[in-house]
Amino acid sequence: MKRLRATLFIQPGDLLAEGAMSVMAAARTVGAAAVALATPYHAYRDVLRHPGRIRIEQSPGGAAHVPDPHLYPRGESPSRLPGLGSRDLLSEAGTAAGEAGLSLDVWAVFLHDDRGGQRAGAVVNAFGEAYPDLRCPAGTGTLAYVVGLVEDLCRYRPGRIFAEGLHWYPLAHGHHHERLEWIPPRAADLLALCFCDGCRLPAEAAGVDVDTLRQQVRDAVDAELGGCGDRQPPRLVELLGPYLSRRSEVVELLATQCTQRALTHGVELVFVDLAAGMSGWVDGRSTGPLGVRRARDLGIDIAKLSRRTRVAPAVYASSSARFRRELSAYRRHGVDGPVIIRPGAPDVTSPEGWARRLEDLTESGIEEIGLYQYRFLTAAELQRLGETLGTAGPG
Repeated sequence: MKRLRATLFIQPGDLLAEGAMSVMAAARTVGAAAVALATPYHAYRDVLRHPGRIRIEQSPGGAAHVPDPHLYPRGESPSRLPGLGSRDLLSEAGTAAGEAGLSLDVWAVFLHDDRGGQRAGAVVNAFGEAYPDLRCPAGTGTLAYVVGLVEDLCRYRPGRIFAEGLHWYPLAHGHHHERLEWIPPRAADLLALCFCDGCRLPAEAAGVDVDTLRQQVRDAVDAELGGCGDRQPPRLVELLGPYLSRRSEVVELLATQCTQRALTHGVELVFVDLAAGMSGWVDGRSTGPLGVRRARDLGIDIAKLSRRTRVAPAVYASSSARFRRELSAYRRHGVDGPVIIRPGAPDVTSPEGWARRLEDLTESGIEEIGLYQYRFLTAAELQRLGETLGTAGPG
């Protein structure tokens, strides 16, 4: 079997509950060559699957490292995770990883920040309603913020920065305790569109009738939510294409600037593409367009972006056939970065399923994987990884 290099994704709560050296020992046992610590990260409520751990862990989100406020626009440095005091978990993880013979990577969420309150640069929908937890890629101060975050994290000399959320977001996963399941997909897509000044003004300068587009989007959302989704505003598609065309250029600019800034410090930035994992997130039953197509809704042009930076697609699918189709499409678009997978439920639920997943990866020419994530894996799943990656994995 082809040797796979694996990175185990971990949370600050894992280090606090088990101790850094214990987590690093577990990473070694499963055959990982590196760990990627989440910092900064958004709010969450997780059900943990490890024996001996609490079952529900809640976090308001924040940074596990100690941000340098001088590297960010004024007042925009990431908020710290509560309860850490003066502790710097990223520094502690780096020391422990080095002692365990592991590389330390960082898993950073860039444009999703749950600190609350209004801020410049937030996403603004067609109704003029801001999403304060989501920073618009084209928004005021966004470029300075993301470059500052890269500079900040590079102070810790990680091997790689896995950059999550360096693009526009869908409507879902933009705030905690959402109630979106009943919303028609078309309405959700339109409500995710941003009309902040950073998006609107360049489009108007390029000749797009943005005022008419906003009204058309509002009319379409009202129709969808009112049960009249068959009533399509007459100019929506005509105006939407030109308006969206610039988004991939913005994401490419952010990714390129961040990649180049990381390289000046000898750090590799890996752009995490969540598109393929979106439809299969809840239960692994991934359907609809493949990730390379779905990525366009997030402002990601995979073929162009993969020429500027390394891309790591997150592929969450229980079906082997769907998983292979996703991998094949990304490879055709020039993607050669690590593939982020869930080696346990709901995507993989048996030893036979894991054997098939390894076969899918190796036969698709994949050389690196990201394991999402430590806290969601049972003792049996961790043992299974150790019996396979520990012998067929990284040397």
